[in-house]
Amino acid sequence: MTRRTPTLLMLILLAAGLVLSAGAASGRAAEWSVGLGLDVARTGLSGRAPQDGKYQARFGPGVAAAIDREIATGVQLSFQPGWIQGGTNLEFEESPDLDREISIDYLELPLLVRVYTEAARRVRPYALAGLAVGIPLRAEVGSAGGTEDVLDQLEPADARAKFGLGLRFPAGSGHAFVDLVYTQGLTNLTRNGTDPETPADPERYKGTAMTLRLTWMVAL
Repeated sequence: MTRRTPTLLMLILLAAGLVLSAGAASGRAAEWSVGLGLDVARTGLSGRAPQDGKYQARFGPGVAAAIDREIATGVQLSFQPGWIQGGTNLEFEESPDLDREISIDYLELPLLVRVYTEAARRVRPYALAGLAVGIPLRAEVGSAGGTEDVLDQLEPADARAKFGLGLRFPAGSGHAFVDLVYTQGLTNLTRNGTDPETPADPERYKGTAMTLRLTWMVAL
């Protein structure tokens, strides 16, 4: 694990804990919401690809819980732990027998700030941004020779930055949220000192994703 990742994880968990305990200290009752979101993500890898190879993005599903708290007028803090299926395809135009399918499942722990525009609108646009820690749960590389488990070649966690836009609108007894979020990995996924077994294996890379999420939330 890189030096920055455990520090970031502790900061995210500390901030989430402060949010969960800060309601009694505020001058007004805290406004809480909880919900469940479903994702479809276009995921990939960034970094140096093997010689003559190139990364091709792939699509995968995801699911996440959400715990929101209003911390100021028009500003919410959102903790969204979830499962994401990521990865990429690595293609070699001159040697298709070297093609790789890299599949990585994550537990992701993001802490985001959501800032709304004018409160009078029924449909409210917002911007959101924050940091996350991704913990790989499963990692496989598929090739013409079969599938190999490579979880032990990855760092136990990686740091990520997230930026996006969204819309909130009434939906039944709660509200629906539609988010479009870009995720950029900040740390390398491969363990330090791990060398590729063949020239077709990537050496060092970071994860990326563009995620469309639909979340339904209800106030407590």
